[in-house]
Amino acid sequence: MKHRERGFSLLELLIVVAIIVIITTVAVPNLIHSRSATNETSALKSLQVLNTACVQYYMTYGTYPHNQSDLGPPSNGTMSKLAADMAPPDLAPPGAAVPTKAGYTFRYVAGQADVNGNIHTYSILADPLQYKETGVRRFFCDQTTVVRATSDGSPATAASPLVQ
Repeated sequence: MKHRERGFSLLELLIVVAIIVIITTVAVPNLIHSRSATNETSALKSLQVLNTACVQYYMTYGTYPHNQSDLGPPSNGTMSKLAADMAPPDLAPPGAAVPTKAGYTFRYVAGQADVNGNIHTYSILADPLQYKETGVRRFFCDQTTVVRATSDGSPATAASPLVQ
């Protein structure tokens, strides 16, 4: 009696490969969208942290910070106006570095100083590192602590729609 080993035919293998390709083409865009939505949620939370730090800084020093790094932790352990320890170092790094977190960059811009050198306005911009990959919406907030956003690729401003 002749014993013949049997395996998968070429047609069966092609069908399996086709099914895997179909599943992949459906799953990958959903995965990218999920990642983008997660990054946007993280960016909104980071904006809330920065806004809270700015308000706390204003209540303490009577001015908003001149630089984003002023909100961060001190290097020598002593809190001051230049290192108030009101925001984590990933959002307020020392120096002029623009922080990135969860696919977004965060840029703090101080308003004009008055004659005493005090600042009474600011804005914070949160932009995705790679538009449509790490995030779709661009965010803007200022001393009103209201967050605004755009999703058409244009920069968010004070005139952009509110985030709902």
